[in-house]
Amino acid sequence: MKKLLLILLFIPVLLFSQVQQVNVRNERNLSLSPEKIKVRTPISVDLYNYTHIAIVDVDISNPGYPKKQWTNVYADRLKQSPLTILNPYSYNKKLAKKNPTFLKDIKNPGWLYLSLYIQKVTDDWRVSMIVRDYENKIIYSASHNNVAPADILYPLIGF
Repeated sequence: MKKLLLILLFIPVLLFSQVQQVNVRNERNLSLSPEKIKVRTPISVDLYNYTHIAIVDVDISNPGYPKKQWTNVYADRLKQSPLTILNPYSYNKKLAKKNPTFLKDIKNPGWLYLSLYIQKVTDDWRVSMIVRDYENKIIYSASHNNVAPADILYPLIGF
């Protein structure tokens, strides 16, 4: 009877005991290219003549990166700018769901229109930034390779 009781005590312990999992990390070396900023069109106007920055396009070439999330990230980072930031998803949610680039159709002489084109190639992040005025004239254009978002947006924040 005692043996049976001992066996019955150990059976639940063996059945319901937790199994430790060993996490194996697959580490690989990153092969990043050096940081590089290439300004194609330098800023030639006084940005204090403008009141708003409208984020008209944040184009991600890699699927799986939601456009809305990236637009919100860049809108948050632009809050340090003296200009008012117009995020299409907070400006008009319904219209932004149908057409996220609807802000470029609103022509206002006091607005700047920001387009960001983001591409991930292997381990490198490439971002092209174009700022236009209401007449669609390019005010600033630059391409960035492995540059922090704060440095990408600095021309619109630190003027």
